[in-house]
Amino acid sequence: MLLNKERALGMMKEAGLSALIATQPENVAYLTNHAAWMVPGSYVYRGITLSRGFQIHGVLTPDGARTLIIRCGTELTAAATFGWQVDDLYVYGTPSNFRTPGYTGQREDEKRWLELYDSKSNHTVDAVSALIKALRKQGVTRGRVAIEFANLAPDAEKALRAEFGQIEFVDAGDLLARVRYVKTPDEIARLRRAASVNETAVQEVMKAIRPGVTELEMKRLYRAVLAQEDSDLDFFMCSGGLRAGLLAAPGNYAYKPGDQVMMEFGCRVDCYHADTGACGVLGEPVPRQKEMWRGLCEVWNAGISALRPGVRPSRVFDIMAAAQQKAFGYVTGYFAHGIGLECREGPFVNKMPGASQKLGDVGEDPPFEAGMVICVEIPMQVLGFGCVHREETFLITPTGCEPLVHTMRDLYVFGS
Repeated sequence: MLLNKERALGMMKEAGLSALIATQPENVAYLTNHAAWMVPGSYVYRGITLSRGFQIHGVLTPDGARTLIIRCGTELTAAATFGWQVDDLYVYGTPSNFRTPGYTGQREDEKRWLELYDSKSNHTVDAVSALIKALRKQGVTRGRVAIEFANLAPDAEKALRAEFGQIEFVDAGDLLARVRYVKTPDEIARLRRAASVNETAVQEVMKAIRPGVTELEMKRLYRAVLAQEDSDLDFFMCSGGLRAGLLAAPGNYAYKPGDQVMMEFGCRVDCYHADTGACGVLGEPVPRQKEMWRGLCEVWNAGISALRPGVRPSRVFDIMAAAQQKAFGYVTGYFAHGIGLECREGPFVNKMPGASQKLGDVGEDPPFEAGMVICVEIPMQVLGFGCVHREETFLITPTGCEPLVHTMRDLYVFGS
C-alpha cells in the first residue's frame, strides 16, 4: 500500500477531520493505489483535468475506509482491467463507446466493467454527485472535512457547501503533503527501483560522452535505456562547454575536448520519481574545477552527516550554508528536497528567494523522521566558466541516512 494509513489517520484525528478528500492525480493515487488512466504509473490527466472536465477523487475516513471516484470511460477500464484496492468504488458519467444491446461480456475485465457501469447505487451522473453519495454513505454529514480545492471542478465546491451545510470544508493540500513525507515500505521499494533504473541509464550516458557527440544524442540514449525498463523520461540535461554554467535544455551542441559537462537526470517508474545529478570533463579537469569539487564535497559531507531523525531542515540548511560560505564565499540557498509521487516534494532544505516552496512556507520545518526519502543536491554553476554538481537520494534511517542506491559520484573524466 502506498498510503501511510497510520500517519494519515493520526493527522486527521489531530486536525479533527471527518474525512480527507484528494483530487490531484498523485494524491488520489496515494490514497487509493489507483493511477490515472489505463496504464499503471501514468498521469495522463495531469494539467488537463479541469480543461476537459475529468475529475478523479479519493476519500479517506477516520475508520480507515477508502473510496475511489472515477469517470466512466478510460478510468473505469483501468479499474476493470487491473482491479482496485479500495473499500468502495463509484463511477460517474457515460462512456464514449457504444454498447451492443444485450451484451454481457466475455472476458473478466468486460464483466467487471459492465457490473460497475450497471450499478444503480454506485453510478452517478457526475463526480460531485458521486462524492456527495460517498460522504453520506460514510456518515459524513457534519464536522470538518479537508479537500483539495486546487483540482476540484469550479461548480463542485458550491454544490458540496449547499448539500452539507453543517460541514466546514478546509483545504487539504498541506495535510496531504505532510502525510506523504514519511514513505511506506511499498513506496521505498518503488523509489529504490526508480533510482536503480535511473542510475543504469546515467551510467550508459556517461560512458558514451566523447568529443563530437551531441547533447540530443545523449538524451536519445538516455530515453532508450529507460524504455527498456518501462520507465518514463521526466527530464534530462547534459550541458557541455560554457553551457555547463546553466541548466540548459539539450540541443545540437557537440562536445569538445576540455568541455565541462553539467548533468541532471530524472525518470519515473510505477508513478514514483528518480532524480540525480553529476558533473565531469572531457579530459583533465583544470585546477579551478578540482578546487570547486573539493569545496562541494566539504559542503556535501557536512550535510550528509547532519541528515538524521530529529534534526530540522533549517538546521541542515544552516550547516550546509556555513560550509558553502566557507568554501565558495557565497550561499546558493537550495540543498535538498523530498521525492516520491512528485519529483520535488517536502520536506525542503531551501531558503532560495522566490522559490515556490521553501523553509517557512505554511510554517513548515518538521524534524526529519525515519522513512523520509531526500534528494541532496549541490549545483555550483559559474557562467563563463562551468560547474560542479552532485545529487543523490538518501533514505533517512533510525540512526542517520543511507544512499537509496549505490552511485559513487565523482568529478568524472569522460572518454576522449
